[in-house]
Amino acid sequence: MPLIAVNHHYYREKGTGRGIYPTTPSALMQEVSVIRKAGWRIGDETDILRFVSGELDTDDKVAIITFDDGFREQLGALKLLEQIDASAICYLPTVVLVDNAVLEVHKLQMIRAQLTDEEIGEALSNR
Repeated sequence: MPLIAVNHHYYREKGTGRGIYPTTPSALMQEVSVIRKAGWRIGDETDILRFVSGELDTDDKVAIITFDDGFREQLGALKLLEQIDASAICYLPTVVLVDNAVLEVHKLQMIRAQLTDEEIGEALSNR
């Protein structure tokens, strides 16, 4: 009863080459195709519960696709997955909702997407 989780954060048409490394629509389609061709099925949260309780069949191979951080752009991934009869689990950090704040890690990723490492280093050394 193998169970794997394939995690993603960003979902966009293309990346910046640094800081933010999204899963693109074509990459996500390819990922699902490879998983299925290898004999795995795309599962959902009920499969995780069945795995934990020992209820998954021993020969059942389940891949869970997940997205972290609850970005609006991930709705596109969910729509794409729905078209190919697949699903994903999205995890939402509650501090974003409760405090109406951006997570520090996302601020850093955005900075890294806009500036080179050298520019960041120079800005920090000037402080």
